Amino acid sequence: MQSAYDTRDSEHCDQLSARAETARGELLVARNPPCRYTERGFCEGYHAADEPYWKNVHYWNTPIAQCLDGRTDVKCVDYSQWKQSWTGIRG
Repeated sequence: MQSAYDTRDSEHCDQLSARAETARGELLVARNPPCRYTERGFCEGYHAADEPYWKNVHYWNTPIAQCLDGRTDVKCVDYSQWKQSWTGIRG
C-alpha cells in the first residue's frame, strides 16, 4: 500500500519550490532540502538556515481596531487611522 505522502514526490516538490523561490528572489520556506537545488550562495544570501537572523525579523500585520496582542481594555488603531497618521508624518 502506498502512503498518501510519497517521498519520491517530496524531492520533486523541493526542486520546484527552490525554483519558484529563486525566481521570486526570496526564500519563503527556510528549509535545507530546497537549498540543494538553488544556485550556490542563494540560501546563504537569504539567511535560510540562520536562526538568530530570523528571530529578528518581524512580519507585518495590517493594523486593525482589535488589538493583536490580546489587550481588550483599549482600542487599537485600524489601518485607515494608521495610514492617515503615517501620511501626516511622511507627507
